[in-house]
Amino acid sequence: MLKEGAPADVLVYDMDELAIDPEWIGEAVYDLPGGEWRRVQRAHRYRHILVNGVETFRDGERAGATPGKLLRHGRG
Repeated sequence: MLKEGAPADVLVYDMDELAIDPEWIGEAVYDLPGGEWRRVQRAHRYRHILVNGVETFRDGERAGATPGKLLRHGRG
C-alpha cells in the first residue's frame, strides 16, 4: 500500500519490455570482502525507480538523488 508520508520504493516498468542480463544464471563478480564472489543479473528497461517519493533512476540512468538509507537487520 502506498500512503502519503510513509517510506516506499516504487518501480515503474512495461512488463512486455522488462529483461534481465544475462538471462540464465547470472555473471560471477568478485567484489565481496576477501575476493569472494556472487552472481549478478541486471534488470533492463525500468522506466522509473522512486525511493521515498524521489526519482533515483529514469530510463535506466541515474537521476542523481540518493534519498534512501541502508537497513541492517531491519533497522535503519
